[in-house]
Amino acid sequence: MDLSQLSNVELMQLNQLTLDELERRDVIRTRNNPISEYTEWLVADKMQMVLAAPSTKGYDAITIDDRKIQIKSRKNNLKNRSLILGIIRNYDLNQFDELIAVIYNHDFSIRYAISIPHELVKEYGFYNEHQNGYTLRISNLLLNDPRVTDIIEFIDPDTERSKEEITVKPDSNTIRDVQTIGMQTFVEYYQYVERGMNTTDLVEKMVTDHPEWKESTARTKASSMRRVFKNGDNVEALKIIYKSNHPAITDEIKSKLMTLLDK
Repeated sequence: MDLSQLSNVELMQLNQLTLDELERRDVIRTRNNPISEYTEWLVADKMQMVLAAPSTKGYDAITIDDRKIQIKSRKNNLKNRSLILGIIRNYDLNQFDELIAVIYNHDFSIRYAISIPHELVKEYGFYNEHQNGYTLRISNLLLNDPRVTDIIEFIDPDTERSKEEITVKPDSNTIRDVQTIGMQTFVEYYQYVERGMNTTDLVEKMVTDHPEWKESTARTKASSMRRVFKNGDNVEALKIIYKSNHPAITDEIKSKLMTLLDK
């Protein structure tokens, strides 16, 4: 079918018919988020789980040994290859035992499918006060954590990947933000942002610590730091700095970087 020959209305009608058929097959149930519902069905079907009722809070499926599983997904497109999952709320209520994350390529082939123990969400995630929950990015550090299980062979047995393909390439936006902030500055103020210091207080501290900086300079650095954390790229930024050969990154700073990375 040549979709370019269809009118806008015909394309919308085709989309409606597609959703109708997916609903008939019990792949989607509410149509609120077809990609999310498709992923829940896919994981449950391939891993022999029972889907929870659509209104269930905190988890989406139950395993044969009664473990509660929350399922998150993200579909990349040609312009956006983000690896940040949707907000994870009520973490401290311990409503799920594992989080399964599935990231799709543009053509719906699976880029990543991993099972993440509950405790790692807080360990690798970043608390978002505005959305009242944790954001979690599928980073190299997370992928290489021995507590994380690659389950792509269960979800898509035909997928063959080399070790290099499992590695996440640093986001160019993260590298640019680190350059804007300054590597030493990022390390110096990392723990303040990690503990939730707001932009106004961070700017004030930067100007106090560095009176030679203009307020606009401090605000740019502070805003960039907050963005890195909000996007869940803070650990990747630490790794970028650690691996750099910049003479400003002394052994003392590298030691502090290792402490931050080991947290």
